[in-house]
Amino acid sequence: MARALPALIRRTARVLPVLLAALFLASLPTASPGADDPVPSIVQQARSVAPQDRREALAILEDYLARSPRADLLPWVMLEAGEQRRLAGDATAARVHFLRVRDTFPSHLLHDAAVLGIALADAGDAPSPNQEATLGLLEAQGAPPTLHADRWRLLAWAAWRRGERGEAVHRLVERAREAAEQAGDPVVLDRVARLVEATEPGVPQPGLAPEGADLLAQAQEALARDDFQGARRLANRFLEAHPASPDAREARYVLARVEQGDRQDPTAVGVILPLSGPFALPGQRIRQVLEFALARTGSKVRLHFEDAEASPEDTVTALERLVLEKHVVAVIGPLLKENAAVAAEAAQALRIPILLLSQAEDLTRDRPWVFRVFLTPEKQVRALLDHAIETQGITHFGVLAPDNAYGHLVADCFAACAAERQAQVLRTIFYDPEAGDFRMAARELATKDYKARAAEFAHLKAIARARGADPDKVVLPPEVAFQAIFIPDGWQRVALVASALAYEEYAVGSFRPTRGAAPMLLMGLNGWHDDQLAVDGAKYVRGSIFVDAFDPRDETPAVGSFVEAYHEAFHRDPGVLDAIVYDALRFVVQPLTEGAVDRHALREALTRVVLEDPVAGGDRFDADRDVVYTLRVFRVGVNRIEPWIPELPSEDLPEP
Repeated sequence: MARALPALIRRTARVLPVLLAALFLASLPTASPGADDPVPSIVQQARSVAPQDRREALAILEDYLARSPRADLLPWVMLEAGEQRRLAGDATAARVHFLRVRDTFPSHLLHDAAVLGIALADAGDAPSPNQEATLGLLEAQGAPPTLHADRWRLLAWAAWRRGERGEAVHRLVERAREAAEQAGDPVVLDRVARLVEATEPGVPQPGLAPEGADLLAQAQEALARDDFQGARRLANRFLEAHPASPDAREARYVLARVEQGDRQDPTAVGVILPLSGPFALPGQRIRQVLEFALARTGSKVRLHFEDAEASPEDTVTALERLVLEKHVVAVIGPLLKENAAVAAEAAQALRIPILLLSQAEDLTRDRPWVFRVFLTPEKQVRALLDHAIETQGITHFGVLAPDNAYGHLVADCFAACAAERQAQVLRTIFYDPEAGDFRMAARELATKDYKARAAEFAHLKAIARARGADPDKVVLPPEVAFQAIFIPDGWQRVALVASALAYEEYAVGSFRPTRGAAPMLLMGLNGWHDDQLAVDGAKYVRGSIFVDAFDPRDETPAVGSFVEAYHEAFHRDPGVLDAIVYDALRFVVQPLTEGAVDRHALREALTRVVLEDPVAGGDRFDADRDVVYTLRVFRVGVNRIEPWIPELPSEDLPEP
């Protein structure tokens, strides 16, 4: 196997085919899209190699884009690069390519295909009502068949989950099947096969006949009862009959496990983290916390660490090494979104429980061996809205979000969750996250119309002049219909955004531009959880709220003991990431201590485990194998973050 080669040879073996393909393509004349065959040859070449080696396909496309691409081919290559990134699980990079097509070529044939790509990249496996409408309405000429397969698949799932049955759903499923078979890509074939299996049992699935599924299931059953000869025979029969099936990988893993006797060490747990490269700092911190947590359990479990080097390919190689050579019974990690996506697929095929350290949505769906311990943005948004609407009576919101994939994802999620609760997002503005001045975004949020309000503006300038103030510093006060502003960003930028809002005379925090100005509540997620926000944001953020799962000042014995021991070990205060990772290790160790002796037993135990005294607020997994967190509401106080408590009604306040 490749991993047995020396490191240098292994890396050369990976890179050489990509370089040769790029040189080969560079020597060919690149066809312009014509009436008979509109797809350029470079795109066709990338599509032909993608099912076997998506990294090579991406290298072909992105190498071409990095050179001097022809203007007429640019949108085609960009769109295909975005689609291959999306299929690789990297929605952030995919969105960048799709946005460039949409914004740079607004009148091009592929414009709507790029819009469709953005909708799919943002939607994951659970489109919002707006995204669902986009998926259904766009004609999307020139779109790759993989895009069409996923759009019809998501629309079919959405209809099915609403309880719809019959011809309408069947037509959507059939369209998804046809597009998947046209594409021939194993990723969409697998996704559509799962759709068919759930919605139309007994119907042949794309790329896999029913007898093939039976062969593979029998091979897994033989392996589970240590019938290695039978497992080998059944897996080989499957591969002979279905060499191009999306499940061929699982059959090959059965053979690999047979070759090493399917050894499983109940004292061995694997960990995949970026321990070198650009993400080494958080990776090394997580390693420290896992070792700290293991030492506190007193367990005989041993941790085997693998460095993913921030590469999806390295992640899969690391996972294979942990299972086939280290014989681990569970894996924790990886951390990065694109690595988590490929690790989830490989762990499901290898039949090993994996606890993902990723916020990415839908990684556990239809994968019973995949668990996730991180707190997702959607869960935070739902808890935040529940508090704002039910406790504080807020029903109309504005949103100020960074103009990046995370900002758009969370803003869409916030709007959809607000609509579910009969609340409204009246205006959403995205700002450049690299900017140092956010006043323009604050001004746009209020839709200040200086022309229509010219008389009012002149009057305010006259008042300033009469008071000896600089009239050039006068701004129009905002006219808004919302009661709160949601800012899904880190605490560093939130302080700057809040000061920009105050400059534009929003009544944020304890700042009031005029006597009697109605207060505007600022709201956020756990990226706000740092005392420095209270210091840097000062009065402009005071009283603002956010949600989180962990409170380092919690006085309960379990949290207090954890915080004290953590501080003694690392001479710093723990954050929510540390608390979640600490509990992740305990989720695995507790069932092993209680007698789980192999991967099957551990997976079953994880579905029932109840963690004693969790420090991060989650003690079990739900039916989708996500940790059930109890989220708390926090407020920004004077120089520190503190738990939110309801204010006393004014009539109950003591006399001064």
